[in-house]
Amino acid sequence: MNRVILAYSQLQGALPAAQRERLRAQLPYARRLRLPIDAGRQSQTFLGLALACRLLGAAAGRPVAPAELRFARSGKPCVPGCPEFSIAHAGDWVLCALAADGPIGIDVEATATAGSNEAALATWAAREATIKAAGATLAELAQVQVHGRRIRFRGRRWYCRTPRLPERPPVRLVVRVVTERPITQLLMRAIAPAAALAA
Repeated sequence: MNRVILAYSQLQGALPAAQRERLRAQLPYARRLRLPIDAGRQSQTFLGLALACRLLGAAAGRPVAPAELRFARSGKPCVPGCPEFSIAHAGDWVLCALAADGPIGIDVEATATAGSNEAALATWAAREATIKAAGATLAELAQVQVHGRRIRFRGRRWYCRTPRLPERPPVRLVVRVVTERPITQLLMRAIAPAAALAA
C-alpha cells in the first residue's frame, strides 16, 4: 500500500529577515551555502523544508529537525531512515508530498490561462516530478516519456497523479505527483505557514 500525503501552504510575502536567519541556522552547513539570495525564494525553501519535517515527524512518531536533512548531489533532500518526500513551489504556493513506499516527486506550475498552455505545463510538471522522484538532474528531462498517467524513465515505469489544490483566479495550478509504485490513497492537508514553521 502506497499512501501519499500532500501538504500545501500559501505564503503571504517573504518571511521576516530574523525568522529566515533563525531557520537558516537550523540547516546543515552545506545546504546553507546553496540557499537562494532572494528573500521570497528563501522563504519558499524554508516553508517547504518545514512542511517536510512536519510530515516526516508524523510518519516517524517523533520530531524531525531540519538539521537531520541530507541532500543528494542532485539536490534531492532526505532524512535517513524516513520515507521519501519531494518539495515544489510556484508563486506563493509551497507543496510537500511524502510517500509511504518508494520514491516520489512533485512539481507545481502556475498559469493564468487554460487550454494548450496548461497541457504543455502538465507534461512539463510530470517530467520534472519524475526527475525528482528518480533523483536525476534536469539534463535528463528530455528522456522522460509521458503517456497520460504512465511514464517511462531510465527503463522503469512511473505513475502520475493529478491532485487539485484550491485556487484563486486568475492563477491556475498544475500539479503532478509521480511515484514508482501506484498511489493507493492520496491525502491532502492544508497547513498554514505559521503552523508549519512553528514545528
